[in-house]
Amino acid sequence: DKAYGMTRPGPATLFNAALAALLATGWTALFLADLGRFHALPAALAGLLAAYVVLRRPDAQAGAWTRYDVAAVALALASLILTLPQHLNLLGGWDPGVYLHTASALNRYGTLQFPEADLCSLAGERRFLFSRDLHGIVEPFLGMRVVEGLYVSPQFYHLYPSLMAVLWPLGGLQAALLVNPLLNVLALLSVYALVRRLAGPTVGLLAMALLMLHPAQIWQARFSSAEMLTQTLLWGGFALLVRLDKPGPSSSRDAWLAGCALGAAQLARYDSLMVLGPLAV
Repeated sequence: DKAYGMTRPGPATLFNAALAALLATGWTALFLADLGRFHALPAALAGLLAAYVVLRRPDAQAGAWTRYDVAAVALALASLILTLPQHLNLLGGWDPGVYLHTASALNRYGTLQFPEADLCSLAGERRFLFSRDLHGIVEPFLGMRVVEGLYVSPQFYHLYPSLMAVLWPLGGLQAALLVNPLLNVLALLSVYALVRRLAGPTVGLLAMALLMLHPAQIWQARFSSAEMLTQTLLWGGFALLVRLDKPGPSSSRDAWLAGCALGAAQLARYDSLMVLGPLAV
C-alpha cells in the first residue's frame, strides 16, 4: 500500500467532493423543476459550489494517494470504454423514453407540467389517434399523462431526468445520455471505497473490477433509467458510513453526507426504501 507523493487533495476528499456535487446539482435541478423555474445553469453552479466547499475545508489536503487508489481511478475511467456510446432508447412507453422526454421538455418549458397545446387541444376521436385512454386517464404514451386537458405530466420520480436536463444544454440528447456512464464511474469508485475499508485495497479493486465487467452493470450504465443513479447514491452513502468506525474531525461531515446520499436515493427510485430496514438494524 505504498503511498505516492500526490497529497492535494486526498482520494477521500475528492470522493466527497464528487458526491456533494452530484447531490447539490440534483437537488437544485429538482427544486427548480418543481417550482416551474428550471434552468441548467443554477443547478450546475450549485454542484460546483458544493465541490468547492468540500475541497476548501482546512483538512481537505489530508490523505496521500496509494497505488491502489490510482489504479481504482484508472479502472473506473476505463469503464467508459464499455459504456459509451449509449443505447438510443427514445420511444415513449418505456422508462428511458419517458426520462429523455422529461429532460428535453424541462429545458424547453422549465417546468414538470408541459403545456403541449397541440395535443391538449385535440378532442374526441382525434385525440385518441395520438394517445390512449387508460381507465379515464389520457396518455400520449405510457409514463406521460394529459392532466385536466391542460398540460402533460411525466410519471416516475424526477431526480434522474432533472440531472439529465442539466447536461442537455451542452449537447442535447447526446449530452444527456452521458449521465449514466459518468454515474457508473462514481458508483465503481464507491464500491472500491466501501470494500477497501472493510477488506483491504486488493479486495476493493477486485470487487470493483467484477462489478465493472458484469453484463448487468454494463447494460444499466448504457441504459437511460434511474437504476444507475440509485446505485451510485446507495454505494456512496454506504462507503461514507463505514468511515464512521474511526471517529475523527471529518466524521460528522461524512455522516451528514452519507445521510444526504441515502436520502436522495429515495428521490430516484421508490424501492430504495428497502435500505432503511437494514440500516435500522
